[in-house]
Amino acid sequence: MIYLPKIYGTCKGASRSVELSIELSKNTKNVYMYKEILHNKDVIDYLKSNGVIYTEDIKEVKEGSTIIIRAHGEGKELYEYLDKHNIKYLDTTCPNVIKIHNIIEEYYNNNYSIIIIGKKNHPEVIGSNGWCNNSAYICESKNDVKSIKKLNDNVLVICQTTINEDMFNEVTEAIKKKFSDKNIKIMNTICGAQKAIQLSSIEACKKAKYTFVIGGEKSSNTKELYNICNKYSKSFLISNKNALLDVIKDLKLDDCDVCFTAGASTPKSKVDEYVNLYKFYTYYTNLRTRLDKKIREMNKGFTNKNDNKIITDALNKFSKLNSDGKYIRSFMIDVGYNLNNKNNSNYSDYLALSYETFETAILVHDDIIDNATMRRGKKTIPVLYNEMFGGTKSKELANSLAMCLGNFGFYESLFVLSQNYGDNKNFAKIIEYYCNVVKNTIKGEIIDVYLPFKEKYYNDNKIELDEILEIYKLKTSWYTIVGPFALGTILRGASDKEIKEFEKIFMPLGIAFQIKDDILGVFSDANTIGKDTNDITEYKMTILYYYAFRSKYKRELLKYYGKKLSKSDLDKVRNIFIESGAYDKSVEYMNSLFNETKTSVEKLNISKEYKDLLFGFINYLELRNK
Repeated sequence: MIYLPKIYGTCKGASRSVELSIELSKNTKNVYMYKEILHNKDVIDYLKSNGVIYTEDIKEVKEGSTIIIRAHGEGKELYEYLDKHNIKYLDTTCPNVIKIHNIIEEYYNNNYSIIIIGKKNHPEVIGSNGWCNNSAYICESKNDVKSIKKLNDNVLVICQTTINEDMFNEVTEAIKKKFSDKNIKIMNTICGAQKAIQLSSIEACKKAKYTFVIGGEKSSNTKELYNICNKYSKSFLISNKNALLDVIKDLKLDDCDVCFTAGASTPKSKVDEYVNLYKFYTYYTNLRTRLDKKIREMNKGFTNKNDNKIITDALNKFSKLNSDGKYIRSFMIDVGYNLNNKNNSNYSDYLALSYETFETAILVHDDIIDNATMRRGKKTIPVLYNEMFGGTKSKELANSLAMCLGNFGFYESLFVLSQNYGDNKNFAKIIEYYCNVVKNTIKGEIIDVYLPFKEKYYNDNKIELDEILEIYKLKTSWYTIVGPFALGTILRGASDKEIKEFEKIFMPLGIAFQIKDDILGVFSDANTIGKDTNDITEYKMTILYYYAFRSKYKRELLKYYGKKLSKSDLDKVRNIFIESGAYDKSVEYMNSLFNETKTSVEKLNISKEYKDLLFGFINYLELRNK
């Protein structure tokens, strides 16, 4: 069970800051964000992606530009600087903080000493201090009161909006005790929204074994919320989605109640993304565990007592490879089948296992074509046979035997289908669609094999983006995303119209998946991704290649492309992709496809449960490192 507090996420002031900043970024050029408008990396990254320039040095902002003043507020001297240098500004300071600034300025001008209770290095406190000529005493605890030597007869005590009530009460009591001879005006300016979030979060996290507090590591209100929640359930401060994955991978979450909450600097929409990622990953982990157990049992049936030792040994090699997969395609089959079912069913499991076996078969063929040595973190079948027969002299034999095993896998996958779904009324349609997916995958493989040779020896580097995208559509999108999902829907009886709609929706996701693979193939190590980093050696036609070869780095890249690379060579290639802009352009294109898919999924008329799973899945694909 997942619990959410009744009140959580961005307060009105923070929401206002984000909304105003987004609106400005859409309609104005040369916009600068002066320091972080909120302590939330997701929000900052979003604004950067929309063209907002981040700076911590006001001198970098040119005349005529516009800056965003952050929600925490700034001191009076900044406004004076902006007016003097003809710099426009959008003031997104929280209204509650503006009220504090006005109070401090008024009392300071009336000869009051100012004491601010809050964190000395917090931007809100620094900004507030700027409205009394930076003369305020800052107290983080009652111990700081001891260091105050001299005060005027009249004293204003005010506080940071995001501190906790206990801290405020403790420090004010120490001030009143030490300076009982002074006229002390105390104003509790703790934000009401902050208090409401804390109280609501306590009620929710009491019901959970684990609580995930979403927000930036620098966010004071997030840290306070984490400290409070941790008193009632084991809590984790989560500042990014990778951090959430790292935490939940190490927790036992079966039938476990959890709570998600967030402080006033984290938009609710961002919390939803974390919740969906959690839903996906726990669902996916359970599915993967279930299917891996079933596939290992299924693999035992590949051999029988009548097989001789040559066949037994060969099929054992295939069986060993036919496990420990990512089961991403299986997830798509499962979701496609269960899309609108009220109760989740395991009926599609053997369709998933059939597809996993087809995947293993085509990977065996891939390994022959690419001369790969690793697959799924294991030695490839050609390598195993080479070692058996004595190295490179047996390469032809090893490849021939591997080819036979790949062929075995194709027909074994069909056998699994017929054994488990032969009496299903949609069986003929499943087989027909399945064969079309296989044919599309092979068509993509043909282009993928042909184009590098043609590009290298005959085409003078004239490859077009459409040709690369055609490989991605046929070899990856059909095979990894579109095909599995559609097969799952066909098993439950989807109409041709529905299938066409799903094909259109998920094709961009498959292309994005392959672009991510291209990036990982160059920028990750072989141990992480479980296969050789050989896209460069094999002269693969990738989107990185396309963009780099349309830059001044073309000749430099040609020194390495198609060659076996040392570690230092690979570092140079990586630098070429970065310096040429190929990396950034590829990431930008990939992200546009991810976002296109999210928009399409949002419009789907499916159950919320599976819509959330699909959103979580897309997030997972964006984050994956293998």
